[in-house]
Parts: sequence; structure tokens; C-alpha cells
Amino acid sequence: TADLIEAGYFGPQVTQRLRERMGNLVILSYRYESVWWYEKGKFEQKYYGHHGGLTPQEMEIPLLALEI
Repeated sequence: TADLIEAGYFGPQVTQRLRERMGNLVILSYRYESVWWYEKGKFEQKYYGHHGGLTPQEMEIPLLALEI
């Protein structure tokens, strides 16, 4: 995590509050790939979808609102 902070992955300034909430392990996948961590007997998940992409198509989504 410290290497990523130093490299600017979390922006130019990382607050102490954010540092306290970060874990000591960050896993980044290759472009267009996903990472799954599975330990038999410890982890169960029904796959409905995933999010967290960094491409403009994944970060910039339309917002539609209708006042009733």
C-alpha cells in the first residue's frame, strides 16, 4: 500500500484517516481482467457482478432523474 500511495495511485494527497483505513495488501488486476481469491471453507459468494473499474466507461455513468 505504501508503494501505491507514493506512486500517486490514490491522488496527490492521502489523509491520515484514509491511511488508517487501508489494508496492508492491495491487489491490482491486469487490464480487462478480474482477480478472485478463494479459500475452501472460508469464502462463499454467489456471483451477481463486479465493479470497480478505472476506465472512463466504467467510472462515468449517466444519471437520470425525474421529479414526480
